[in-house]
Amino acid sequence: MALHAIIVISVWYTRVTNILYSLARHGIIRDQYGNIYSARQLLAMINSMTGFGRTEIQTPDGQLQLEVRSVNHRYLDIQFKLPEGFRTIEQELRTIVAARLKRGKVDVSLSFKRLTDKPVAGHINIEKARQVIEQLETVTALLADPAPIDPAAVVRMPGVMEEEEIIPDSLYPAAREILTSAIAQLADNRAREGEKIHAMLETRCAEVIALAAGVNARLPEVLSGIRQRLEKKIESLETQIDNDRLEQELVIIAQKLDVSEELDRLKVHVAEVSNTLSVEKPAGRRLDFLMQELNREANTLGSKSADTQTTQAAVDLKVIIEQMREQVQNVE
Repeated sequence: MALHAIIVISVWYTRVTNILYSLARHGIIRDQYGNIYSARQLLAMINSMTGFGRTEIQTPDGQLQLEVRSVNHRYLDIQFKLPEGFRTIEQELRTIVAARLKRGKVDVSLSFKRLTDKPVAGHINIEKARQVIEQLETVTALLADPAPIDPAAVVRMPGVMEEEEIIPDSLYPAAREILTSAIAQLADNRAREGEKIHAMLETRCAEVIALAAGVNARLPEVLSGIRQRLEKKIESLETQIDNDRLEQELVIIAQKLDVSEELDRLKVHVAEVSNTLSVEKPAGRRLDFLMQELNREANTLGSKSADTQTTQAAVDLKVIIEQMREQVQNVE
């Protein structure tokens, strides 16, 4: 019966995956901002915050090229580098990015290469022209019979005439389109890396459980060793000790060295990590908190350790948890 259920689930998952890939390939899966979602992005449980996307498009007015890259960050920080004529739609572009990404430092760079036969507006930089004229007057004062200063020559001097590209409104939809496409590429990269982080975290969680189980299995042996060492010390003193008092001391020592609560909490935190990894929403901050809790329990386990093997297990746990924490820093 269980095997039949597994087969049914596997077939269902395969069919859904194929449908999603087919839809995404034809650009059908879109949100209200026109963002395209691939099957990988829809099925991914966690996403990385590192990614890159690049798109270009040829228009009747010239070529638009857009690059978007992201790295890890505590919040969503979007920075735009746009030609002056596109500043009017920056807020719209920002909304498209924010609708798709929840965390990370995102840098968006848009460039426009106009066709040579397209008109260019310009204006004279008065301050620069004044500086050029003053320099020319200084030179003419040194001459016996100088020619008059030619205004056209002044205008041709570097920096005097500042050109401004004429950005027609017809380019705005194209800018939105290539941003949407580039963000889709970036999101797919983030989802792909998220899959790798997910697998790594699941593997490390299994290692934590295995170490905790090993320590738990050795608890009776550790307590027995403590009892034997204490009895040997008493024998070496060659004195009579009340057995009831001895048992009380052993109970007190056992309570101080008992790590069962820490082991139980480790298991609970690991279970919560696995549960968080399966939730379809940004999980980076919660995973970061859980790493702190896991590290706290590992530290307590090490401080209560009564033998070298438990101490080594605590050290191994801290190494594994640190590896997990480094990866979690890059989870959206």
